[in-house]
This record gives sequence, structure tokens and C-alpha cells, in this order.
Amino acid sequence: MEFKDLKGIGQPARNALAAAGYCHLEELVGVTEAELKKLHGLGPKALRVLREELASRGLGLARSEGDSAV
Repeated sequence: MEFKDLKGIGQPARNALAAAGYCHLEELVGVTEAELKKLHGLGPKALRVLREELASRGLGLARSEGDSAV
């Protein structure tokens, strides 16, 4: 799924993802939330939407070293 088709994230978040080289939702598998938080324009709401959309497809972001196994 292309980010332009994803409801709930704004243009600044789409621009931040594109500038980082991400064009499709599936490309975020293997990327940590910490990495995404570093992108200027990608806020908490966009992160939540991305996590939820990935989860709905049985996918998810990579775990950071500091993440607990909860």
C-alpha cells in the first residue's frame, strides 16, 4: 500500500517517509519505531496509524533493543 492511499496520516508525515526512501507500507517492516520517530514531520498520530495498518496485515515494526517482550 502506498502512503498516499493511507488514511489518517498527513502530508508532512508522507513527505518525511518519502524523504527517508519509504514509498510503501510494507517497506516499514524491519524499521524500528525509534528510527521513524527521528523523521521530521512524523508524529505520534502517524506512528499509531502506521502500527495499526501494519498490524491489520499481520505485519509490524522491528523491535528496538530496549523493547520489552510484553
